[in-house]
Amino acid sequence: MSDYFESATPEQKLSILTNEIRTPVEIIRGLAFIIKKGIESNKSDSETLLKDISQIAESADKIKELLDELLNSR
Repeated sequence: MSDYFESATPEQKLSILTNEIRTPVEIIRGLAFIIKKGIESNKSDSETLLKDISQIAESADKIKELLDELLNSR
């Protein structure tokens, strides 16, 4: 992250990371909904599913990275 993060108080770090985590969580939720609806309506193709699943994996990796940073900063 930035130098600002390194010099932030524990409360500020938690606030920053909470906001940073929200984006990938919402991506995961949104893509899971899209995949579910596509499967239910039989309108999903494997290329689209693979793309969406890759985005979910990337978002999960980002969450893990942020959580690791939080744990390492304590």
